[in-house]
Amino acid sequence: MAKRHSFQRDPVRLETVIKLLRNVSRWSSAGADSEQKEWQVILLADNFRVLRMHGIAIGLAKGFSQKTLSSKHRFWSLHVLATALHYSGQVTAAEESFMASRQWANRLELSFSHQHLGKLRAEQGDFVAADIELRSALHIRKALDRPSLVDSTLSAVKELQQLKSKAEGGFN
Repeated sequence: MAKRHSFQRDPVRLETVIKLLRNVSRWSSAGADSEQKEWQVILLADNFRVLRMHGIAIGLAKGFSQKTLSSKHRFWSLHVLATALHYSGQVTAAEESFMASRQWANRLELSFSHQHLGKLRAEQGDFVAADIELRSALHIRKALDRPSLVDSTLSAVKELQQLKSKAEGGFN
């Protein structure tokens, strides 16, 4: 197995802290039981994930995923949960959450699940599985004509090829 590599992880930036504060404000001003309030919880969990506050992200996303009735919110809370688990090193739980999220996903959301599970597989050195996941994301994103997401996935595929080459002793 290849050396563990942090594959395309979100960098911690000041803008993430600003987003977190903005999302706290939006959450506190949203009406009780509103669609907007639910969405803000997911965004808050994701902000905490990016800021490497995995315990908070996991707690928010897990608790929320169990009580929301919205398919969209169920998908995104499970997806954020899976990504936070992945980043915290809980790979098996992350894989389970990625797979669980897929039953709630529309086609576009499914592409996010494929892409992020591909990143997890790349970090684990399973380049074949990573490539399959990334190419599944790419196929969906091309079919849906989402150019910026296609570019994101092509970037991941290119980085995966470079990582694989380095692991095999190449110099690309």
